[in-house]
Amino acid sequence: MQTTSYEELSECIPDHRRLESEQDSKLKDQIEEFLKDLSKEKRAIFLGRFWFMYSVAEIAERLGRDEKYVSNQLYYMKKSFKKHLGRKEG
Repeated sequence: MQTTSYEELSECIPDHRRLESEQDSKLKDQIEEFLKDLSKEKRAIFLGRFWFMYSVAEIAERLGRDEKYVSNQLYYMKKSFKKHLGRKEG
């Protein structure tokens, strides 16, 4: 069964249906802060998957990279994003 990109991040962020506008704004700021520290390629991978909802294969093709590389980058970026959110909440 294939998961959607939002489901992949669900362990990192709260359910969007329960967020209030203030929390939305904080989350937006946290995402922007996380993205600014990424390389151009990593931003493209992260946004491609979690904003534009491209498949790993589509991202790999667009960037001229191997699917395994893109999958690995997503894995490590999700872990890093989760830590980033934890630092901001704590």
